[in-house]
Amino acid sequence: MAKLFKSRELFTRYPVLDRLRTNVFVWWTINGTAFWDKNYRRIRIVSPAARPFVIDRTGPVIYALYHGCMIALLGIHPRQRTTILISNSRDGEIISRGCHGFGFSTARGSAGKGGVKGTLELLEAARQGQSLAFMVDGPRGPRQEVKLGIIRIAQMTGLPIVPIGLSARSVYHPGSWDRFTAASWASPMVTIFGEPLPVPESASELELEELRAQLEGRMKEMQLTADELWEHSDGSVAQGILSY
Repeated sequence: MAKLFKSRELFTRYPVLDRLRTNVFVWWTINGTAFWDKNYRRIRIVSPAARPFVIDRTGPVIYALYHGCMIALLGIHPRQRTTILISNSRDGEIISRGCHGFGFSTARGSAGKGGVKGTLELLEAARQGQSLAFMVDGPRGPRQEVKLGIIRIAQMTGLPIVPIGLSARSVYHPGSWDRFTAASWASPMVTIFGEPLPVPESASELELEELRAQLEGRMKEMQLTADELWEHSDGSVAQGILSY
């Protein structure tokens, strides 16, 4: 029986094509997102306890967001003072280079590959006064399930965790595991910055797990709140491209 040819094998066999493919995706990521970034209508809701970090910027924090809500990164300022943990995967390379195009710095690593290197880079960034950003359910899910890594980094750095919830009025969800929030061009979008969650340096393993569960519950509640804002205003969240 003949072996089915997969397009990925073509890129593996010819590195030049693979680099070309990556460069095209990076160009699209940077320029497409930049166009969207300049045209969408922003609504930011910041909890009083998070205001010193998000608005007044009195010190660095760790931002926690879902992989599918990656566009919430564009609501973080200043971008030059934020380091994002990105996986070492092929898609992670595209995302990392796209983040650099917007002024963020990145640390590369995940639980499955390069975890120690990524952790060391995050710790060094925190020592230099950088805020950190985590996709808490990445790189491959399960969706909206907070991994313990962000809690351990908060314990090691002493930085509080600020959870983020995000919703767009008109949105399209591609068929990916994270139900990526692809907001329609110029659609209103709300970003909620919740109460900071401190992680004591002396916390036990049991306490770390309790904090992880607390963060997970808080983020799910914030996500529901963000979605419900549109329902209270006009009935529902519009599904589909340019449907608002």
